[in-house]
Parts: sequence; structure tokens; C-alpha cells
Amino acid sequence: MGFKFLSCTVLAIVMLCVLVFTEDVQETPVCPPDICSRVRCRGITKEECPSPDNYIDPKGGYCGCCPKCVKRSG
Repeated sequence: MGFKFLSCTVLAIVMLCVLVFTEDVQETPVCPPDICSRVRCRGITKEECPSPDNYIDPKGGYCGCCPKCVKRSG
């Protein structure tokens, strides 16, 4: 193993870490304090979110303002 291989391996690991952290940040919306007063939520019915596999999380949607159908884990 030469210096080039080791350098490329370290660079690849660093780039992978940056990519993982960037993806995580992009999925998290930045929510201003008054966002819920400006967001329109679509109502979710029990028919759209059938039990026992799912449940309605009242604050699971955008910035915690809207209900969301969530699949139970396990």
C-alpha cells in the first residue's frame, strides 16, 4: 500500500462523512417560531391511516404543526 492509496482512502472516508451529515441536515427543515400560524394542514382520517399498523401523530408533520400518519416500527 502506497501513500496514494492511503490518501485516497482517507479522502473517501471524509467525503462519505460529509455526505452523510449533509443529507441529515437537508431532511431537517428550519422552522421559524411562528410557522404553525402560516401552515395549512390537510386533515388525516382514520381511513387513510388504518390501525394497527399505523397511528396518527398529531405533531408529526411539517415543523410539528400538522398531523401525520406514522407506521409503527417492529
